[in-house]
Amino acid sequence: MQDAESHNFFALIEAAEVNFFFYIRNREGGYRYVGPSQRSILGYTEKEFPEQFDTVLRGVTNAPVEKHKADIRPPFEVELQHKNGLRRYLQIYECPYYDNKGNLVGWQGLAEDMTRHKELEVSFQRNETFFKRAQRMAKIGSWFLDIGANRLQWSEQVYRIFEKDPSDFEASYEAFLSAIHPDDFESVNNAYIHSLEEKSPYRIEHRLLMPDGRIKYVQEECETFFDERGEAVSSFGTVQDITEMKELQLEHEINQEQMFHHSKMAQMGELINSIAHQWKQPLHQINSILPLVEEDYEEGILTKEALSEKLDEIEMLTNHMSQTIESFKEFFNPNKNKSVFSIGEVLNTVFTLFRGEFEQGKIGCELKMEKDFFVHGSEKEFVQAILTILNNARECFRHREVREPKITIGIGSREEGGIVTISDNAGGVSDLFVDKIFDPYFTTKRKGHGTGLGLYIAKKLIERGLGGTLSVENGGEGAVFTMRFPHVRDDG
Repeated sequence: MQDAESHNFFALIEAAEVNFFFYIRNREGGYRYVGPSQRSILGYTEKEFPEQFDTVLRGVTNAPVEKHKADIRPPFEVELQHKNGLRRYLQIYECPYYDNKGNLVGWQGLAEDMTRHKELEVSFQRNETFFKRAQRMAKIGSWFLDIGANRLQWSEQVYRIFEKDPSDFEASYEAFLSAIHPDDFESVNNAYIHSLEEKSPYRIEHRLLMPDGRIKYVQEECETFFDERGEAVSSFGTVQDITEMKELQLEHEINQEQMFHHSKMAQMGELINSIAHQWKQPLHQINSILPLVEEDYEEGILTKEALSEKLDEIEMLTNHMSQTIESFKEFFNPNKNKSVFSIGEVLNTVFTLFRGEFEQGKIGCELKMEKDFFVHGSEKEFVQAILTILNNARECFRHREVREPKITIGIGSREEGGIVTISDNAGGVSDLFVDKIFDPYFTTKRKGHGTGLGLYIAKKLIERGLGGTLSVENGGEGAVFTMRFPHVRDDG
């Protein structure tokens, strides 16, 4: 290249703002020229650059070279550091240049800044990893069908759902259909064909028949893309494994009545637990009296009068324990028929029976009687519903570590009917759950600490057994459960 041409060429390079820079180095590795655009890429001034030679571009000059037919170094990538400390990734292209006699004079090179490309590549790989993980967690996979080539591409999660090995399974529409349960084959195929004819998306639930005879339930969604002539080009869709959800739904439909029996057994467990709470205090007192009697006897100071007094105290405590059992037996008598009963009287008795349990949890309780009213139904089922709500509040107090837990029960009567409200100060129900709290199997408790049936059963008891309604909303300090009952005249 002539000097004038070289001057014009370098002037053009220096005037351009590009993401690469040229350089020329001699045969010994010394740099004769480095393009000014290196400053925007690496951050060094023209004066600073030579001083940074060893730390900045030594990696370029010493990078491995593979023998090439034309002595042109194959492109290679180096990782450098910007003046501000950030990483820069450069793609290097080099070729030799010779004098008139064919002797190697040096090397000409171009360093292209690939940092943005590298960051996008890393970001894409990271997003792809997150996407695959999200699909695996949600048990949902995606697929793409090239209709013209009949080539079906499945994501990793689809292979997991269909339990196929990507290395020995060639995905195609026919292969997909072969995995469908024979009874669902026609409906699935017709749904796809209909979507092509109508040029509309579709959603369908169907079963998969596994080779070992197991059945899986999946939900498919699909949308097809068409060219300007209206011809189907490709289809994109998702498939989600809903087996667990479907099995729960089927179990609910088949065993709804069994859930009530199961819940009653759970209530019996709560009953026993409540009796245990009622007995703890008198047993503790008895255990405190006996050592004192023994100590007085051993010291020879036990009088007949003192012994009689202690025995009378023990007898009083055991009578109280016996009365507790009788009270619970009356409340939970399974042969009890429906009758008209006073809400106020029943709730007063509930407070009496469970006062010890409230005290054990240091729970403040208040019964506000605005106006009593009567209900027709089973006292047992009403109490069961009340205990479920009270127990739910107690668990919330414990889980949320409420410092001064309090439950307030209000009784009132309006023109439209009687009302019972049960409110607490446990912080309320999350807006995400308020519409689901009475759904079967729904629970916010950790695994193994709740079936999700308690409030569902309580609602059914109020609605079916007592002709009322049960709802929940958030009050000032926590949840407010409201029971509404039609007016009933007391003929007793």
